Amino acid sequence: MNKSKEDFRKLVGSTLAGLRKVSGQTQEQLAETVGFEPNYISEIERGLKLPALDSFFRLIEALHQEPHIVVREIQDRLGRS
Repeated sequence: MNKSKEDFRKLVGSTLAGLRKVSGQTQEQLAETVGFEPNYISEIERGLKLPALDSFFRLIEALHQEPHIVVREIQDRLGRS
């Protein structure tokens, strides 16, 4: 596995997990809102899977965030790692 891809997955996952927690939603609640299995949310948050672009946007919408802000946060965090 390419280390940078693994790092990127973990960064995206931890960012989404943080946003989910701030929103007050459980993994189960978020999964139900977007129509995913809770296990899939868990795998994303742990950096095991990277959501497809359409799934990413569905998650961002369900977390009541603006996509450009989330992408900027991920980009900023990439620069710090």
